[in-house]
Amino acid sequence: GAVPSAQVVSLSTGAASLPYAAQVVSGGGWLTVTNSSGTTPSSISVSANGSALTSGNYVGTVTVSATGAWNSPQTLTVYLTVTQSMTVTPGSLTFIGLNLASQAIFVNANSPLQNLTATASSTGWLSVAPSSGAQTGDFTASVNPAGLAPGIYSGSVTITASGVTNSPQTVLVTLSVPKPSLTSPGNQNTLVSLIPTLNWSATAGAASYDVYFGASSPPPLISNTVSTSYVPGTLLSNTTYYWRVVAKNGGASSSSDTWMFTTEIGTSATITASVSPASGSGLQQTFSLHVSDTAGAADASTVFLYFNASFSSAANSCMIEYYVPTNTLYLVNDAVTAWPSASVGSSATLG
Repeated sequence: GAVPSAQVVSLSTGAASLPYAAQVVSGGGWLTVTNSSGTTPSSISVSANGSALTSGNYVGTVTVSATGAWNSPQTLTVYLTVTQSMTVTPGSLTFIGLNLASQAIFVNANSPLQNLTATASSTGWLSVAPSSGAQTGDFTASVNPAGLAPGIYSGSVTITASGVTNSPQTVLVTLSVPKPSLTSPGNQNTLVSLIPTLNWSATAGAASYDVYFGASSPPPLISNTVSTSYVPGTLLSNTTYYWRVVAKNGGASSSSDTWMFTTEIGTSATITASVSPASGSGLQQTFSLHVSDTAGAADASTVFLYFNASFSSAANSCMIEYYVPTNTLYLVNDAVTAWPSASVGSSATLG
């Protein structure tokens, strides 16, 4: 506990005034005497300071001698009880995100502590180092959100020391694993542009995002990006698409909800097309395609071309999209989730 107040001892030798001397015989490390010499009548001040002692009971002695006094010297017995207390700060720790710096726990005491230890609750995601300290010191709490689903998790670090009146002390620890928040296109939106931009809010601690997108649920992984937006390309009209993102940092990850939207219905017009040759065989064939729009070439947006052995079914066909505004050709895969592209007139190979 706190250092006790000094105690005053009165000295008297009756009618005579005699010289005296006081000295500490035992307990010299924690026991002191002030006004230790003089003449009677007088007083001495005895002080005890156990701040450098461990908890326990201590006994010291002080002798007072007076020249000429028949009962000199006199012995004072001093008893000191040392109790210890410690202060642990802060009382709680909060971690938010996927990439989290460690946080310090500080331990202070009114005297050196014995067997000081720190123990993390058995949560699997919380740890503390070092596990023990010699006297007073600092500990470091760390969290690892790898493998945790989005949500709020609670744990604690317990600080203990031998002989301390307020031991153990508990530091509460809260870990918040955030869920990525999708923003647009909104969930279940309709009439979405055929060239949408997928947008989401930044997730604390995320280094990158996996983007899952497609016309089936659950959607497949199509890209990884450090951005908080992604353009999946030109989509089919009047088609429902599903998407979600997974925020990542090292082994930690957090998935958003899966959203869906339906694209707009494309404007129809009478389109005529001629292909030369009309059919062919062999491993390689060159086609010449001419497309005309009755509404005028400026109104044409997207033209889909199907190549197949038979037009009775679209199964196993090769589908190529021609996007007029950018003069670009796209080879569409079966799941409608990937669009290798090439500019018209270039020598690129789609595949």
